[in-house]
Amino acid sequence: MAESRSGRSLIVIAVRALRPYVMPEVPGCPVPLVDRAIVKAARDLCDKTFCWKEAATTASMQQGVAELEIEHSACAEIVALEYVSLNGLELIQTSERELSLCDLDWRTFTGEPTHVYTVISTGKMRLYPIPNRTLSNAISYEVYLKPKLDADDLPDFLQDQYAEVLQHGALYELQRMAGVKWANGEAAMFNRRMYRNGLYEVRDKTLRDSASQNLFIVPEPLV
Repeated sequence: MAESRSGRSLIVIAVRALRPYVMPEVPGCPVPLVDRAIVKAARDLCDKTFCWKEAATTASMQQGVAELEIEHSACAEIVALEYVSLNGLELIQTSERELSLCDLDWRTFTGEPTHVYTVISTGKMRLYPIPNRTLSNAISYEVYLKPKLDADDLPDFLQDQYAEVLQHGALYELQRMAGVKWANGEAAMFNRRMYRNGLYEVRDKTLRDSASQNLFIVPEPLV
């Protein structure tokens, strides 16, 4: 069991628990390579389908402080914020570019925040305007995550719900490698097709679940 930065527990499984889904199909493949292929498939799955969503987190808003750290499980990286609200009112998600086009002084403007944007590289969100007062536990948000590149553990739901999708993704990655004894071009193309089909099914489920909660996700092409 891992702990998030916000103190919540996350049930995890070791990456090695998924080896039996992959190793029989790639005889002779080094175990570390198998593990990395599994993690890569898990990252891709979460990145493209938004299937890992961490429950709502609350944060305090400080006067004069525009940036807030996005709390999330320590074993993960941020994909996107789904929903941010201030005292129950949803903030409009925007970008640095859009703010620059609308207001040349946006970096110094203060007031009641109405917009928010995410700085994925720093793991922070930025409120606009800069808050003009302090409020405890006024900010609420949900965040989409993916495993870290060097992850040794994965959330248990990835195995419980998507083991076959991860299996196909990892096998495609390994079997398409050139110059190795476990390479298999025909099997790689089969697993690629099955993996992409799985991605579409998982993404469609995420979109349906979001629609039922009156939330909005912009689907991107699966490449």
